[in-house]
Amino acid sequence: MTRNRRTAHSAIGPLLAAGLDRLFDDDALLRLAPYADVVRVQRGVALAVEGVKAHQFTAVIDGEVAVHRAGVAAVACGAGAWFGLDELIAGGCYHSTVVTTATSSTIVVVFGPPLRSALAARGRDRVASALPAFSPGFVGSGCAR
Repeated sequence: MTRNRRTAHSAIGPLLAAGLDRLFDDDALLRLAPYADVVRVQRGVALAVEGVKAHQFTAVIDGEVAVHRAGVAAVACGAGAWFGLDELIAGGCYHSTVVTTATSSTIVVVFGPPLRSALAARGRDRVASALPAFSPGFVGSGCAR
């Protein structure tokens, strides 16, 4: 592996961990890399709230998040879970009532506008065809039931 290739892999590492390589090639991931952050979040932090416009894509790298509907925990999601992509594509609000960290967690956050631009450049049909493999089992997020 050349030095430039190693540097590129390092820059897109968080995006690879978030699974975005299923939607984008390395060049697109390199353009998105400056808009991605790896964040350590303590237990009990609300990451998404129903009715609030989605401004970011979030993926769980380690730890667990809980999706609550009407104040009741509906599903718990661990490493590999994600949310916000469907809402960013639609330009809308989060579907889940509340997504909070159930444990101290490491997440990858990608800022919405550059991600929306990358998704638009990819083409809606191509993104839709990639989503079934990327969104296992839970409407509005990548959490499994």
